Amino acid sequence: MFYLDTSAFRKVRVKEEHSTALRLSIRPVDVDRRLSAVTMVVLAETTLLAARSVGTSDLRTLDALHLATVPVITPGLPDDWWRRD
Repeated sequence: MFYLDTSAFRKVRVKEEHSTALRLSIRPVDVDRRLSAVTMVVLAETTLLAARSVGTSDLRTLDALHLATVPVITPGLPDDWWRRD
């Protein structure tokens, strides 16, 4: 499995601050090839609700959504996999 969120994809394609390192580590041809096999994950209401309890209050919304989506695409992973006990 290869994970690339839309923000990272944009950094590969658009030159902006802090994007050089990412562009050096991921070749655009690899991104194009991998995007041809992308599966769209539609967020269920339960995932959106789970994102509300992920992490600490300073976690960005998009990061919380990414973390809450992991159990959806990883069968058998508990919903609270991200907790550090």
